[in-house]
Amino acid sequence: MAKIVFTVDVDRDAACAAPGEFRAKCKHSIEPSFEASYSGFRDLLGLADSLRIPAVFFFEAECVSLFPDVPDMTHEIGCHGLHHEDFTGAETNAPITESQRLGLLTKAKEILENRFGSKPMGFRAPYLHHDSALLQLLQTIGFAYDSSVMEGKKAGPLPELFLPDLKDAKGKQTLGYLWQLMEGNRSVEEYLEAINSYKGKYLVLSTHSWHSRQTMKKKLSEQQAKENLSKVKQLLETLKERHEFVSAGEVLG
Repeated sequence: MAKIVFTVDVDRDAACAAPGEFRAKCKHSIEPSFEASYSGFRDLLGLADSLRIPAVFFFEAECVSLFPDVPDMTHEIGCHGLHHEDFTGAETNAPITESQRLGLLTKAKEILENRFGSKPMGFRAPYLHHDSALLQLLQTIGFAYDSSVMEGKKAGPLPELFLPDLKDAKGKQTLGYLWQLMEGNRSVEEYLEAINSYKGKYLVLSTHSWHSRQTMKKKLSEQQAKENLSKVKQLLETLKERHEFVSAGEVLG
């Protein structure tokens, strides 16, 4: 039996880096869009609650600030940036200075605290782009842990909720993300095979809020969205029969 931490990145719809800009853009719209993310967030929250599975929701602060409403959260909340920034500038070619990073993350943390009435405990870098200076800054700002680093890689001063070096049945690295499942490139059975054969101390299983409503190729119909969500439900239900879902705190100590 493995311990599994289920996490959801709640960010703008089909977020992708915008060259030369801090803010991420959306794949299927010129203006920032949050509709699919909101609907998908409500879907996944309801699914976690119905299955009685603890989850961690890493929120992009601008995204959640524009949601029409947010229910009372019994699950842990974390931070996923202010505008889904590429903090290293690796894809945007727009490096963010130390003082800018401090301002962006402080603002994001304040928005989440005001929205939820509690502090976000963890942080996950958008695109998982991080460096040692960013990981150090997280401690200064007051986060309790980070979840941007793949297992086997060097972590920062905070406890690290490592992303697994998980490979699916075709040998493709997934980092525990359901990306290939939601894009229709892998089956539930292939994910089950990869997860059940994983030998780590714990496994972080992740998805994006918008991904049950959109793929990187297109927006989905209501029926297609239901089918995508049903795949996540099937996967979680099957995993729960064999493994234990736990909170981030339970594996970080």
